[in-house]
Amino acid sequence: MNVNFRVEYEPIRLRHVAVECPFCKNWFRGWDITEDDLFFETDLHFAEFHCPKCDKWFKVMDDSRDHHYDIDERNYPEVYKDCLERKEVWE
Repeated sequence: MNVNFRVEYEPIRLRHVAVECPFCKNWFRGWDITEDDLFFETDLHFAEFHCPKCDKWFKVMDDSRDHHYDIDERNYPEVYKDCLERKEVWE
């Protein structure tokens, strides 16, 4: 499985993170699809993501030993290009 990320770095912490679901290939804002902290690049390795589009769970470091990820460094707002956005319905 290959998981792709687009990021904008601050001097130490991640400022913006977008994550591509490896199953349906849709992009999401990182904090919209995980409850894990995404402050540093190492956090991307261990975070667990849930795709709201295809309802699959994924993470870079899983039991398959097929650990591959790509990080594409971009500036804001390019990090979030083509990301699906969360919509909440109030009734």
